Amino acid sequence: MGKRSPYLGMASWIKTRLEDVWRSIWIAYQTPIPRYLLEHEMRTPKIQGVKLRTYSPDDFAACREIHDLNVPNRFPEDSKIQHEEYLQELPETNLVAEMDGKVIGCGGYILNHPDYVTFVYGLVHLHYQRIGVGRLLFFGRIAQLQLLESDTIIVICTVKAALPYFKKYGFVVQPSTWKDTSGLEHPIAMAAVNSELIQRARSYLERVGVEYPDLRASPVINSMLWKQALAEQQKPLNPSN
Repeated sequence: MGKRSPYLGMASWIKTRLEDVWRSIWIAYQTPIPRYLLEHEMRTPKIQGVKLRTYSPDDFAACREIHDLNVPNRFPEDSKIQHEEYLQELPETNLVAEMDGKVIGCGGYILNHPDYVTFVYGLVHLHYQRIGVGRLLFFGRIAQLQLLESDTIIVICTVKAALPYFKKYGFVVQPSTWKDTSGLEHPIAMAAVNSELIQRARSYLERVGVEYPDLRASPVINSMLWKQALAEQQKPLNPSN
């Protein structure tokens, strides 16, 4: 018997798209913008057999190749060096998307604070773009966030060419910008998620049959949280309060 194609058949795809439409209508009546935009993207991907896992040193060459394929006319010239440094210094907070043993995408995050996180280097191989792999990496990172009483702010320091992609997830462009080593300015955008949305992201990945790791109990994350808590305790008291 021949190997089953990872792509959904036309009839199955139409059926899942209709289900997505009804789910979006239901969400629209219960969720305010921009969170509605975020949940609207919880659609069934066009490809099956993808799993998310933690980055390992053996993935370095594959992730570098994916980055370099996405660089032309998009990323600053110094992004290659910065990407390499990230993979070497914070590999535990980097996810890879894998299918049939091949790394087809990657995406990481930096936990600045329990309720403040930066998403970095969300990249998909050119041959696997526009079929839902980036969406899985995006929600795979949301699934790693802590469940808090307050909202969690997600920040992206992106490039102009990628803004339309993030806007459909409800990200709002900020007045401030970031500069590359050449002095060129690039946009910063932010979005907020709450505990319910984080749980829905996890349910979404389970619904579409995508495995994903739980990094919340990793030593690196616990170390980040411990250092942040210690820094908060060491802050001097404000006598005016």
